Amino acid sequence: ETTYHENAILRVEFDENGTITSIYDKINEREALDGRGNILTVSLDKCIHETAWNLELNYQKRMWELTEAESIEVLESNAVRGVIRIKRRFNKSLITQDIILTQNGESVIFDTTVDWHESDKVLKAGFDVAVKDTDATYDIAHGAAKRPTHWNTLFDLTRYEVAAHKWADLSEGGYGCSIINDCKYGYDIHGSHMRITLMRAPTCPDRTGDHGINTFRYAFYPHQNDWRYETVQKSLAFNIDPVAKYNAQAVE
Repeated sequence: ETTYHENAILRVEFDENGTITSIYDKINEREALDGRGNILTVSLDKCIHETAWNLELNYQKRMWELTEAESIEVLESNAVRGVIRIKRRFNKSLITQDIILTQNGESVIFDTTVDWHESDKVLKAGFDVAVKDTDATYDIAHGAAKRPTHWNTLFDLTRYEVAAHKWADLSEGGYGCSIINDCKYGYDIHGSHMRITLMRAPTCPDRTGDHGINTFRYAFYPHQNDWRYETVQKSLAFNIDPVAKYNAQAVE
């Protein structure tokens, strides 16, 4: 059974377990995914040195996909927005996501609450995108940085995780996909698989670091051209909430 979110710009389809199977871009008339979207995975993150400071490549050796949903609920379906709430559980932790598509929204928003009680684990969200390029671009202070999407050399292999700010983007010239977030700083893009690092669980120096309730948002934004099109503006708007002001004179 297929469930879907839809507005004038995007159509998002889910399978029976709440996994996104399609993000169709109506404006550009193309599918943004080549596989699945918002794939939540937990990996064993057992660093040899300083667990809070390092993420080592051996985290990829053992991984669990959170494919089963504990519950799927339609919270809102109206002219303003649609909201689907999906809860997934791993071990002692609960991940609750409100997947939001607003009226005329160009991004799929993942409003996330994680009740986190893990040790030596890393939680990521991944998207198989229908975009190919040898380099991805990442937001850094005062600019953007490119990193390879391949591991052709040992030097490339050392850059499996990229520290960045508000967005990461993979574009092939005329079309691209960005992951935008409001407070996370780690990404990895290998081939056409884009991932954002959502949670870690280091045990040194604090054995319970990040345990408890964590709230954050990220968004998947398919777009024309490359990151210069509107990714920067979208990421700024995502991070700076509009402020409503009451003007008494205007009312009078």
